[in-house]
Amino acid sequence: MAYPAQIQNLTEHAVITVAAIYPAKAANKSATIKDANGLFFSVWPKDLGIYRQGEAYEIEFTSNEKNGTIYRDIRSGRLVTPPSPPPPQFTAQHGPQPPVRPLAAAAQPGERKDGGPGGSGYYRPTSPRDARRMFLCSTLNAFIQTGRIELHRDHILQAITEITTAYDNSIGLEDKTA
Repeated sequence: MAYPAQIQNLTEHAVITVAAIYPAKAANKSATIKDANGLFFSVWPKDLGIYRQGEAYEIEFTSNEKNGTIYRDIRSGRLVTPPSPPPPQFTAQHGPQPPVRPLAAAAQPGERKDGGPGGSGYYRPTSPRDARRMFLCSTLNAFIQTGRIELHRDHILQAITEITTAYDNSIGLEDKTA
């Protein structure tokens, strides 16, 4: 984030994910919170109790620049509403489950995708690059439609980073071993 040369008591708003919490080093000193992007924020010890590592918070803070260092002081913060649990039809705990069909093997040249007779072409699996993009677009669209992401450049960029990291550390690992 680029800051102008002189920053003096600008009140800003942001959504941060707490990466680390550092207690105050002495009486009458502020504690420090480090967010997932590596930015540090000061907070009074009496207000530190609401913050937990790994949780996301909407904060209001002021920024000041002194001797080339930017100091961010949290004025207020509130826990961002955690995502609601999935509906019962998406969990294995409720109701009868549909029968599980085995995954079909990829079709060979000259076979139909479903393995039936009379195939006329080759089934080409989705490329890892396209699969990653489809996952990103689908997930980002779902989060926007449900109101879990605001239509703001910084929020969308943060969501894209989170979604692609989740893909790369889970489904994307299959692409690297194949």
